[in-house]
Amino acid sequence: MKVKIKKIISVLLVLTFSLNQLMASASLNITAKSFSYRAQENLASLLLPTFRYDRNNIELNEKSAIDLILENNSNLVKVEVVGAQDEGLGIDSDNLLKNGLKILNPLQQTNKKRVVREGQKRKIKKASTITFDLNNPGTGASVIEALDFKVLKIHVKGILPGTYTVKATVDGQKSTFTTVITKADFRLDGITPSVVSPGLETRLTIIGKGLDSLTDVNFGSTDIEIRQIQSLDDSTLNVTAFVREGASSGYRDVTIISPLLGKSVTLVNGLLVTAPGGKLGIDIADIMDGAPGMDGKNGMDGASGMDGVSGMDGAPGRDGMSLCNNTNDLLMI
Repeated sequence: MKVKIKKIISVLLVLTFSLNQLMASASLNITAKSFSYRAQENLASLLLPTFRYDRNNIELNEKSAIDLILENNSNLVKVEVVGAQDEGLGIDSDNLLKNGLKILNPLQQTNKKRVVREGQKRKIKKASTITFDLNNPGTGASVIEALDFKVLKIHVKGILPGTYTVKATVDGQKSTFTTVITKADFRLDGITPSVVSPGLETRLTIIGKGLDSLTDVNFGSTDIEIRQIQSLDDSTLNVTAFVREGASSGYRDVTIISPLLGKSVTLVNGLLVTAPGGKLGIDIADIMDGAPGMDGKNGMDGASGMDGVSGMDGAPGRDGMSLCNNTNDLLMI
């Protein structure tokens, strides 16, 4: 009987110890999760709001969306264009700031679709400043909800080519910035390969925008013969070119011309013609004078040599010949 009681007591003690361990582990997990959640909240409050990309490249005259990442409790978001820079086309900065990049009102876009369905005509006004009320579904704001954040999609449209600075202010407190670059509808972005050799025919690929079968290509000299131009799509041209023997080495400007649009674009130093034999033929000294060399350090003095072995005694000299038999005569001389 006593043995059974001891066994029961032992079992109870083991169960009690196990329950205590489970409760302690659960409490520790809850504390760790709470700490992790608080850390995530603190991190989100420090990093947000922020635009998804620091730089957004958009096509001219096309509607594009840029993403703004927000905290879950964000309510009012004011988005505005606060800066504009010309890309060398001579467009006035004030004109760019007012009219170059438009922020599209989502509510007006919804009305525009309804107006089109009804067969009516109405001009939808675009603005460079829009305020989004995220708590009012009637504003038509496009918001994607996530667990720890939400994403507001801001639709913009480039009217004039340039570089723009867009600012977003959340609930009148925190602000963040992004850059929007609008690209021209007819442009030359690059050419590949960019190196050709005399006496060889090369197929070149031109990348840009607004390219078609009427687009003409010019390399600025008569020593490069264009044998074929093939338009693949709006952004790609295949050009077969032959560099004549004896063509001078160096860079060539690449120009594309659109008779349809009445526009031309030049990529300065876009193509390099090598010297005969495939060498670039460029003297580095002509590009940049080298810096004078540094004076070398004096070498260390050498160690003293070991003493040489003593020389052997020479053989006895021969008897000298008398110069004069008469000593007196010798002294007079």
